[in-house]
Amino acid sequence: FTGLIRSNRVSSQTNEMIASLALARTEAIRSNSPLLGNRDVVLCPSADGQACAADWAAGWIVARRIDDAVVTVLRHVQEPASMSITSDETEIVFDNRGRIAQGPDSIVVRPLECQSGDPYVRTLQINASGQVRVEQGNCP
Repeated sequence: FTGLIRSNRVSSQTNEMIASLALARTEAIRSNSPLLGNRDVVLCPSADGQACAADWAAGWIVARRIDDAVVTVLRHVQEPASMSITSDETEIVFDNRGRIAQGPDSIVVRPLECQSGDPYVRTLQINASGQVRVEQGNCP
């Protein structure tokens, strides 16, 4: 029964992150105008829902930026209970073509209590064009 709950939490958190990535990419494409300055849309960790931070496990925001300053928060996802979310990047930036500025990236979602070999690790691979692919893995 505990395994089923963990599996559902991982699926839910993975889907929440995929939805946030899709929103960021869509909003970046919609704001495609050279007259609006240096605009992009960022997905980044955020504990307060207003500014980017460093810890993905604290929650995250999707925000519209102009010249690297957050001007509009489009979505705030609060700290996920009992989950670990990690990435080598502290932000994923989408340009006005829907591409990620820093190149391919990944985000790993897994439960905090993850026994070695349990199939609860999800790695979201984001390619340079901003498309997301989910890979299932086992806990280390």
